[in-house]
Amino acid sequence: MRSGHTLFRQGERADHFFVIESGELEALVDGKVILRLGAGDHFGEACLLGGMRRIATVRACEPSVLWELDGKAFGDALHGDAAMREIAYGVARTRLMHAGASESLMV
Repeated sequence: MRSGHTLFRQGERADHFFVIESGELEALVDGKVILRLGAGDHFGEACLLGGMRRIATVRACEPSVLWELDGKAFGDALHGDAAMREIAYGVARTRLMHAGASESLMV
């Protein structure tokens, strides 16, 4: 992904989970940067788990390589692993609070 490229925008339908192999991205809520993400970081779980639209816009700060997992495969991976599911929900709750969203959005 080239520098400056927007991966998705706040309010869009969420259907993928991402892991950053290299590069740096930033997450923006209402145009304000709330989080920077780099190699080894992941994102997209909060919206997939909560069945929500994207809570932030994500764009590349520099050339970046991402791994992408569609929502069904993400759900299938968590379905049989209670420990991983708890970790994913914990990360999602933290991300929602960081973005200023209510934890109650996650049903």
